[in-house]
This record gives sequence, structure tokens and C-alpha cells, in this order.
Amino acid sequence: MLRYTPLIKPAVISLLLLLLGVLYYYYSPEDNAWFPRCSFYLLTGWQCPSCGSQRVVHALLHGEVGQALRYNPFMLVSIPYAVGVVLSTTWASPWAKRMRAILLHRNVVLAYVVLFVAWWVLRNIL
Repeated sequence: MLRYTPLIKPAVISLLLLLLGVLYYYYSPEDNAWFPRCSFYLLTGWQCPSCGSQRVVHALLHGEVGQALRYNPFMLVSIPYAVGVVLSTTWASPWAKRMRAILLHRNVVLAYVVLFVAWWVLRNIL
């Protein structure tokens, strides 16, 4: 019988992130219909702040930073932030605790939310 240890959750989440990375490396969201499409865009015709994020991940994994910028420049800020939040809230180490304190600080979260909303508005009016 498997016994829960503090390392199971971080290991599973890290493995899932790695598997997603492999999936997005080998398969392009543009060329495969089984990747999910943006529901907000399909319903409204407007782009949400993360429209293009799957293509950004694919481009970045192939070292195509310029292409990623064309898809969605805001994702170049959001992806590292999101990965940092997930890993720092998953792992229990002194490093993770320091990162969590920084990434989830009230001012950092507020700044991210303001940027998120500003990007949402700007990408639809420009």
C-alpha cells in the first residue's frame, strides 16, 4: 500500500509539468485540433489575456522567442510567474518558502492583476 509522503504531491505536479512540456514540444497547437480553443474568443470574438498561450509555449520550447512575442507577449511574463507560483506552493523547502513569499506578496499579485486587465483591454482595442 502506498503511504503518503510530503514528496508525492510535488513529484506528481513536477512530472505533470514535464509531461505537458514534452506534449507541447512535439505537438503544435496550431496543427492539432485536439488542443483546446479559447472559449472566450469563440463566444465573443475578443481575445482573452491568454489567447495564444499554447502557441507561445510551443514556440518557446523550440527557442522561437520572436514568434512567441508575436503570439502573446504577456505570456512571457505570465508563464514564468505561474510556474514559479505552482512550484513554490508545491515544494516544501527554504527556497520555495522564500519564492512563495515574493510571488504571492500582496503588491506583486496586485501588480500582476493590473497588468493582466490592462493587457486584456489593450489587445482588443489596438
